[in-house]
Amino acid sequence: MIVYHIVLRTKDPQGDGGGILIGFVVVAVLFLIVLVVIAGKALSYHRDAFVREHSQMLRDVDCLNQSFRFDDIGEQVLTRVLESKAQFDRFDPDLFVSEHISGDMGSYLDLLDSADGNRALYEEYSEIYDRITSGVGYDYIGIVSQGRMIDTDLFRRLEGEMVREMKLNPVTSLSVTVDWSYTSPAGRNRYRDSRMYSQDDIIGFIEEGRRREQYRNSVQYERSVAAGLRYDVLKRDGFRCVLCGASRADGIKLHVDHVIPVSKGGRSTMDNLRTLCEECNLGKGDKYDPSGENRLGCGHHSIPCGR
Repeated sequence: MIVYHIVLRTKDPQGDGGGILIGFVVVAVLFLIVLVVIAGKALSYHRDAFVREHSQMLRDVDCLNQSFRFDDIGEQVLTRVLESKAQFDRFDPDLFVSEHISGDMGSYLDLLDSADGNRALYEEYSEIYDRITSGVGYDYIGIVSQGRMIDTDLFRRLEGEMVREMKLNPVTSLSVTVDWSYTSPAGRNRYRDSRMYSQDDIIGFIEEGRRREQYRNSVQYERSVAAGLRYDVLKRDGFRCVLCGASRADGIKLHVDHVIPVSKGGRSTMDNLRTLCEECNLGKGDKYDPSGENRLGCGHHSIPCGR
């Protein structure tokens, strides 16, 4: 004998009704939240518009901004992309920015002048701005009486936020940022670093560049360059005095001499350097004959003869 057990399940009308009710409540709450947000934004917009329309302080600050013109000093960023990790590790940002500034010193001097001018002008601007935004002399009671849902404290708070956003902020101190980076050939490894230099740093680099330039124009520098060219000059002249022909085999000491003396503006270049023995060099001293008597006539280089 086979017995069948049949279980009948009936829907609970109260259960489904509860779910629908909860869903309706959730939608209603969300709708109310959206309405509150929209109403809040509309009210905020209305209040902001009212302040912009009726604030004499905003008009005064706007007039102040239009009466001052500051130099536009863009952000100074120097970048260097390196070819290897070793170069990245050895990179010297101080040397890099120093050489860059020295090579473009005129532009940086102009930028410093602009920054100094902006700073002096900004002091005058800030003094007037602070006087305007102190709120002294403004009739807030008369203004607020024209609006709705805004009181004096709220009006002044909104006005203060707006005038702070309107305040000009020119560059009054120059800075330079150096970025250097390296990316491996496959692009798997990327390295990057940066350093910022202040106006005092930039002034220091400029002063250092000026000192180097003064040194390059000095007697000491010319003589140091001549020392670096000594072997080349001696070899060119056959390791002999170009005036008397003596060599070290004759027991004399060879000097590298400036044809046009450094004291008279001569530079340490190959065409202004020659080999003299100690006796000829000491006898010559710093004499120079512009007519050509000091020049050489050796066949191995084209310098007119003075012997």
